[in-house]
Amino acid sequence: MIFHICFILFAYVNVLADDENDYIQEVDITNQYIMGAVKDFVIHERMNGLEFTVKRIVRGNKYSFEKMNFMLAVPDQLLFQTLDKCISSEKSLQKEIITALRHDRPSATGVDDIFVLGDERRKLVRRAIKNLFFYDMFLKYDVNYSLTQKCHLIGLATSTKNPLSYTENAVVDNDGVCVMNSIFGTVTKYKEFENQFWEVEPDQVDEKKERLLCQLE
Repeated sequence: MIFHICFILFAYVNVLADDENDYIQEVDITNQYIMGAVKDFVIHERMNGLEFTVKRIVRGNKYSFEKMNFMLAVPDQLLFQTLDKCISSEKSLQKEIITALRHDRPSATGVDDIFVLGDERRKLVRRAIKNLFFYDMFLKYDVNYSLTQKCHLIGLATSTKNPLSYTENAVVDNDGVCVMNSIFGTVTKYKEFENQFWEVEPDQVDEKKERLLCQLE
């Protein structure tokens, strides 16, 4: 009886390990899609393929903030998601890139460290979001973002900066301020001043702390 229990537990652990390895491979493949998107240029939007894809995702209002976060910023935070949800997020991001840019499926590189892959993605996505804020919003290339969409972009950007205390939700309050809560309950607020977003004091939202674009360096 003990032998059978041990055998079942061993088999279960092996299945979990195989599932996690499959997920890491999908993250690797998605990163290859992302790198290919960075090298692409979307002429009519005057931006690279990754910037265009991130813009489509956020502007499309198809995904919850939580799902966008795992797609774009924290694919390595497995403790807070089931593997099925994580794999679904990877497949969704791959599909978005394929739909936007018509790229073929790349091969995995064989990197098996999920945190290395997560850092790799965050660096590229953070640069894309920073460019969207600079060109689309500060220079007014596109004035059609809703305040909620801008807030979601800020939440995604801050998650790329602080993945271990990533943004859990990002909502606009009644005063038009973007309010974000981290997974540890820390509240951060951002407000727009003359086409630029600033982090503000939580209790004094007209008091600027630091410009968002500077935080994304």
